[in-house]
Amino acid sequence: MLSRRHFLQGISAAGFTALASPALAIGNLDLNIIRQRTNEVFQGGVVRKGLFKQRVDTDALQRLNHLMRDIRADVMHDMDMDLIQLISRIQQQIPDRPLLITSAYRTPATNRAIRGSARGSLHMQGKALDIRVPGFSTRKLREIARAENDGGIGWYPKRDFIHVDTGERRDWVR
Repeated sequence: MLSRRHFLQGISAAGFTALASPALAIGNLDLNIIRQRTNEVFQGGVVRKGLFKQRVDTDALQRLNHLMRDIRADVMHDMDMDLIQLISRIQQQIPDRPLLITSAYRTPATNRAIRGSARGSLHMQGKALDIRVPGFSTRKLREIARAENDGGIGWYPKRDFIHVDTGERRDWVR
């Protein structure tokens, strides 16, 4: 039979291991985002990670979904949580600069109106963003995003942005 002392020591050691693990670390998925055409700002956390589960801050998520709405049609859509986590991890690599969102959710009508947009664009599902960081190389931003090994990464060097999504793993340059 396990004594109370050994039980508590085991829990203490397990807790220390969990806290030391990056995947289980306690903290917010902090974001510092500016929407390019509206100059709206989102700063703060959306998901609080705990030892055993994650808790979504629904008010913060609603503000973020509003910022990432289709601004042409003024239609909001729930953004993919995996995408939000992806951009949070990207932002951790450049914490002193905001991410500038150039395109987020798009209605099908807005997507059709954008020359060169993919017919089945993940923007229409809230699973894609076009981003840049003012004063920061999009080549370097693409490398940071690619290192996450998660979804699609498109680089648009002449237009100074990258596309990130949570679809299948692929890369392209246009």
